[in-house]
Amino acid sequence: FEGIAWIGTNNGFAKFDGNNWQQFNYTSPQFTYLWVTSLKVDDSNNLWIGSNNFGILKFNGTTFSEYISSDHNFLTNRISSIEIDNTGKLWFGQLLNSNIRGGVSIYNGSSFSNIYLGTINNKINSIYISGNNKWLCTTEGLSKYDVNNSSIFFSVSKICFGLTGFI
Repeated sequence: FEGIAWIGTNNGFAKFDGNNWQQFNYTSPQFTYLWVTSLKVDDSNNLWIGSNNFGILKFNGTTFSEYISSDHNFLTNRISSIEIDNTGKLWFGQLLNSNIRGGVSIYNGSSFSNIYLGTINNKINSIYISGNNKWLCTTEGLSKYDVNNSSIFFSVSKICFGLTGFI
């Protein structure tokens, strides 16, 4: 996947190799349409795809694997962001869904663990990882999660209001 640009849309995603475009619009009984909210390529060249309301897809260049909250024990099927930490774990930011609380789910390659932040109405907009610190931009403020101490610094502030990404 080196040198490839991946672009998510509200109707699938596209790949651009510098010369040619290829569009993907995955559907299944679970994914009736694919509204892509986040894309991330891991060290094994798998493309991880977060969707607005149907969960997570993994694309290895040939086949898709579906990850649905009810089958894999992550919080909601509304993925807002994906990041990969320095140990290869995937961090998925999630929005609330009806009466289901959003938060962050961490995938270690075999199972998910979950973190809740703030109130029940809090939404994770974006995740930025720097070393052991995970910066979580939410609708209620900026949080920093330190893996070494399993601690969260939570700042109730509108600093992240409307922010959708970090650089």
